[in-house]
Amino acid sequence: VQGCPLGQGQLPLEQVLAAVARSGRCGSAILETWPPPEASEEATLAKELDWAVSGLPVIRNTIARTTPATFTTP
Repeated sequence: VQGCPLGQGQLPLEQVLAAVARSGRCGSAILETWPPPEASEEATLAKELDWAVSGLPVIRNTIARTTPATFTTP
């Protein structure tokens, strides 16, 4: 399995989050991006961090559009 940055893959994120919100049973979730390894561990970790940081606005905006609760950022 090889991943990609959040919002750039095949996951129908809005539909998944809407279904979770409708269930009323989950207050949190873990989303793994599975970046392919780079030539060094340092480069792989840098890519993981970059993907996590770039995915934050994607998940925040998607949650805000798909859930009934008010979403605020710290």
